[in-house]
Amino acid sequence: FSLLSCVVLAASSLDALHGAEKPELTRIFPAGGQAGTVVDVEATGKFAVWPIQAWSDTDSIRWSFEEKSGKLKANIDASTKPGLHWIRLYHPTGATSVRPFLVSNAAEQIEVEPNNRIADANAIVTLPFCFHGGLDKRGDVDLFSTVLTAGQRLVAAVDSSQLLRTPVDASLQL
Repeated sequence: FSLLSCVVLAASSLDALHGAEKPELTRIFPAGGQAGTVVDVEATGKFAVWPIQAWSDTDSIRWSFEEKSGKLKANIDASTKPGLHWIRLYHPTGATSVRPFLVSNAAEQIEVEPNNRIADANAIVTLPFCFHGGLDKRGDVDLFSTVLTAGQRLVAAVDSSQLLRTPVDASLQL
């Protein structure tokens, strides 16, 4: 009898998930973080079940979930290799496609709006530095500023459509 009741209980738990749609992850923001930090991440998509589980291609990035759907934290160990990593969200009835997650050794910050005019540019005080920005509306522009001294070299890059698989054709103007 106890074995039968365990099977019935397990079957009824699966019935609750059976009607749940496969999760869909369309965006994570920010799309990365600095090694040795904990990053608040917002997952956008469809999640019939929350909290959900996370898989990453490395054990040095551990994911935890907030109570509110779409809110999670990336605990990035200081030993995490900088570069491209992958995340996938899943529950017993399905999994999302993998999404890229960039880890760097540079200080990181999320852009602060408004920063569409030179007077409102987000200041970069220390180099190297990594900003996470988003284009929230048509015609959105994100501006950043820094001060260089004679002889300093600035290397700048935008990781968007090719590396992060975002639907944006970004340009960098110096």
